[in-house]
Amino acid sequence: MQTRPGAGPARSAPRSAARLEALPGGQDAPLDRVQAYRQLMSDVYELVAVLRRANEPEAARVGITGAQWHTLGVLVDGPATVPAIAERLGVTRQAIQRVADELVSAHLVQRRPNPQHARSPLHRITPEGRRRLERLAEESLTPRAQATDQVALADLVTASAVVRELLDGLRATSAR
Repeated sequence: MQTRPGAGPARSAPRSAARLEALPGGQDAPLDRVQAYRQLMSDVYELVAVLRRANEPEAARVGITGAQWHTLGVLVDGPATVPAIAERLGVTRQAIQRVADELVSAHLVQRRPNPQHARSPLHRITPEGRRRLERLAEESLTPRAQATDQVALADLVTASAVVRELLDGLRATSAR
């Protein structure tokens, strides 16, 4: 991982880096990739847990929950059904149904008929829902900038690309 010039003292190597250095021979063997993949997944789960804990107080400052923030974040990409939102967030349809109902009641999301499926309406973010997300983005800018201060932009872009490649690979293998 690169550190940006002038970004301050480098942080110690992540715990996972030490575990990955123990890979035999540093070769690109399938078992080494699987071990590195498993460590990455462990780190991703830990990152998600830390983010969820950090998101709750930030979301509360604009009058929503972390789950509502995540759901609105999905709807920014366009209207979606409850099952589609649940799949994207990796939670149950029932959990998202409850969150969607709350967002509709708060006028942050609208329900509209779905021409593709009469019993699964589309959910669309309202202008007020967008304003809340914009406020959250603004208010979380400083803490996120501080959290990423020691990470080079190229590393963040690479990490995102790797996660996207893994998602594509997992979706392709699970579709078989």
